[in-house]
Amino acid sequence: MVAASQEASRPDVGRKWIIIFLPAIFLSLFTVGAFFMGVDEGEFEQSTGLAWSELTNSLPEVGNYLIRLERLISAGYFGLGLLWATLAFGPFRRGERWSWYVLWTMPLVFGLGALLFFIDGAVGLGGFYVVQVLLALLVLILSRRVFF
Repeated sequence: MVAASQEASRPDVGRKWIIIFLPAIFLSLFTVGAFFMGVDEGEFEQSTGLAWSELTNSLPEVGNYLIRLERLISAGYFGLGLLWATLAFGPFRRGERWSWYVLWTMPLVFGLGALLFFIDGAVGLGGFYVVQVLLALLVLILSRRVFF
């Protein structure tokens, strides 16, 4: 009987969790691809003015370091996307208040990413990140009444 009353008093976020879940899964899948692709030689040359082959021929240790760094960043974003997806699918969907607070990291991280992309001149990716920020903010703001 107690379990039934607790079940009835749980907040209902509806399907809002899906709007957080899907971009989080997309982020994880995208970073798996980035992990295995390696350095974009054209982007590297555009950013530095130095061809990737020149760098790896003259300083192979630096080239290996940059590849490892890119893979570590990809692995970190993969884990972050999985964390957000898990939180959206589980605790957020069940209406656990702490998950609402933790999911505020999503618009924060995407917002910082958008800012960095805009600074680098990658307007397309920056715009994509801004859309993710707006979607996450929309879900979090609209679901506030469910949690409080």
